[in-house]
Amino acid sequence: MGEVIKPVVWTTRATKDLKKVTKFNLELYGVEKALEISTNLRKSTEILESTSIDVTEYGQIDE
Repeated sequence: MGEVIKPVVWTTRATKDLKKVTKFNLELYGVEKALEISTNLRKSTEILESTSIDVTEYGQIDE
């Protein structure tokens, strides 16, 4: 990844929600898949921190 311009800060609520999602997926899919899903969720926020990725192409533009 490129230079970090502003780090994404996970709130206490977001961290708790991630733990709940991980626990749910653990029961549904097992350890390996649950950890993979949680890791991908955490890593997906890194694109918001990087200057090497144009985030203006993500999401929807409000009218």
